[in-house]
Amino acid sequence: MLSQVFRKQTVVLVFCALMGCATGVLADETVSVPVPAETTTTTTTVTKTIESSPMSASSKTMEQVKEMAGHIGWVKALNFSADGQRAVSGSEDKSARIWDLASGKELFKLEGNNGMVGAVLFSPDGRFVITGCDDFLVKLWDAGSGSLLRTMSGHKNSVRAVAISSDGQKLMSGDFDGTVKSWDMNTGAMKVSASVSPSAVHSIAFSPDGRTVLIGLEDHSLKLVDADTLAPLAVLNGHTDTVLSVAFSPDGKNAATGGADTRVIVWDIAAKAPILKLQGHSDWVSRVAYTTDGRNVMSGSLDKTAGRWDPATGQMDCKYTGLTAGWAFAFSGDGAQLLSGSDSKNVMLYRLP
Repeated sequence: MLSQVFRKQTVVLVFCALMGCATGVLADETVSVPVPAETTTTTTTVTKTIESSPMSASSKTMEQVKEMAGHIGWVKALNFSADGQRAVSGSEDKSARIWDLASGKELFKLEGNNGMVGAVLFSPDGRFVITGCDDFLVKLWDAGSGSLLRTMSGHKNSVRAVAISSDGQKLMSGDFDGTVKSWDMNTGAMKVSASVSPSAVHSIAFSPDGRTVLIGLEDHSLKLVDADTLAPLAVLNGHTDTVLSVAFSPDGKNAATGGADTRVIVWDIAAKAPILKLQGHSDWVSRVAYTTDGRNVMSGSLDKTAGRWDPATGQMDCKYTGLTAGWAFAFSGDGAQLLSGSDSKNVMLYRLP
C-alpha cells in the first residue's frame, strides 16, 4: 500500500503540436510552462497534449505459461533478467526469489531481510540481483548462487525503488522519506545522498546514457536529477496521483510513466513536458516499460489488464485480458511475456499474443 492517503489535485498542461490525425486534441492554444526556479531559469513553450483512448484497440487473452509457487506472502515486486531466462520476485514474506522460467522452478531463495522486499532488479549482465526492503536496506546478491554479497545501509525509511545504469556501474535507491542514494557497485559505499522531495519515492529510472535519473513521487510529480550529483534539473508535472513507474525510451529522448491516476504519460525529455496522455486502464498503472526496439510502450494495471501502446501516435494497439490477479508486473524486453503477482502469493508467467 502507499505510505499515505493521496491528495487529489488537477494539473492542466497544454503542449506541443502533434499531427492533427491523432485522437482527441485537448487544446490549440500555446502556453508557457515555467520550470521551477530552483532547478533552472529557462521556460519551455509547447502546445497540445493528445488524449488517447483504447476504443479501437483489439482485445486478446493472455496465455498462462507458468505458475511459480513458493512465496507465503503477497508478491510485491518483479523483474526479468535481460536475457528473459530468469525472473526475480520480492514479497511481503521478507524474501526474494530467483526463478528459472523454462522450468518454472525456484533457483534461489534470498533470505535475511527484516521486512517486505518491495523492489527487485537484475544487473544488466545478469550476474547480480539488487533488492530494496522495508528494513531500510539495499542488498546485492550473487544471482548465480543466491549468496549475499553486501548490504548497503543509510536509508531511514522503506526502500521501494532501485535502479541500475545500463553499464552496471551506478546503483540508485529511493525511500518513502523522499531520499535518493547513489552507491558504488564495486564496494557498496554510498557515493551521494539527497532529499529530492518530502514525498515518497515510488520509482526510479536511469537514462540510457547514465547521465540523468527520473524519479516518480507520491506527490504526483517527477524529478529529473543529475545521476552523479543528484542535483535537480527539472520538475515534470502531468499526473494527478502517485507516479508508480517510470521508464526511458531506448534512445533516451522520451520517457513513459504510469500512475495511480490510471494514466500512462509519454514525455519529451528535452522539452521536459508530456506529449501524450494515454487513457485505457480503469485502475492504477503500476508498471510501464518500453520494448527494447522502442516501438511499443507496455503497461500493467490493477484492473487485471495489460496494454500495448504506440508511443508515436498514442494509440493502444492491443489490450490484453486474462490476468487472474495483478499488483506487481514486469515485461520481457521484446514485450512478448509478462510476469504478474499479487495476493495469490504465486508468480505468474504469461505469453502475450
